[in-house]
Amino acid sequence: MPSRVILPLTLKLYSDFICPFCYIAEHSTVERLVREYDVVLDWRGFELHPDTPPGGMPLKDLFPGRDLPAMHRHVQGYGRKFGVELPDPPKHLPNSRKALAVAEYARKEGKLDPFRRAMMHAYWKDGKDLEDPAVLKSAAKTAGLDPEERLRFYQLLAELAADRIVLLSTHIVEDVAVLCPRFAVIREGRLLALTTPSEARGAISGHVYEGTVDAADLPQLRSERTVTQALLVEGRNRARIYEPKGNPPSGFTQVAVTLEDAYLVLMRLGELPGLAREANGIFASAGGTR
Repeated sequence: MPSRVILPLTLKLYSDFICPFCYIAEHSTVERLVREYDVVLDWRGFELHPDTPPGGMPLKDLFPGRDLPAMHRHVQGYGRKFGVELPDPPKHLPNSRKALAVAEYARKEGKLDPFRRAMMHAYWKDGKDLEDPAVLKSAAKTAGLDPEERLRFYQLLAELAADRIVLLSTHIVEDVAVLCPRFAVIREGRLLALTTPSEARGAISGHVYEGTVDAADLPQLRSERTVTQALLVEGRNRARIYEPKGNPPSGFTQVAVTLEDAYLVLMRLGELPGLAREANGIFASAGGTR
């Protein structure tokens, strides 16, 4: 009989540098699984609070009316069960989008693991602001990256695009938001949309809602609504949905739309309101002139 080939198990971990439970997991259970078993870690950056404005916000504004010290004690007690001592979180919650974008660059350069460890340490141990360019540069240096290279890449593309068309193929939404005045989304050889970041966000503006649901209720929510994201936070799923009729489930509140929301709605539905017709028309026209 031919011998069976047993492939290593891949653990896909969705994480954010500002998430205390992610910090606990990555410094306990995840490390042990990778170290003691044949497990490959596939780390994926996920914005825990995508509505946090640039420049961040006070932590008390994220949890109005909640007893923050009691919440911190609860999380710290949870961490101790796994042998992790978690300090008090900074009182100011940063927007983690830039840090996660640099993490994707670190992935491409083979430096993701040291970079994510450096960012976790900077936020949880040193209390640093993850939006501070100096903090990002320091973490990049610690990971063995050239901290100026990504900025030079952005500047180079901006200069090239001044008098010519530059085609950029990327799966990093942050690249599109920063660099592209127009972008196209292609799936299975079909052009789904050709638009701008602002138009894409505007197409679903006022129709994205966020709320928490129990894990047992998530399958029903997915069957009845267009769920763009769902992340487990403190035992419950924090879900974002697209609701075009403005009739969200109880407990869901309207949130600011991100370009990632627009992209995920587009990939789920195959179109965005007011954009699909334009994209299909361009596709047909382009196909007819070949």
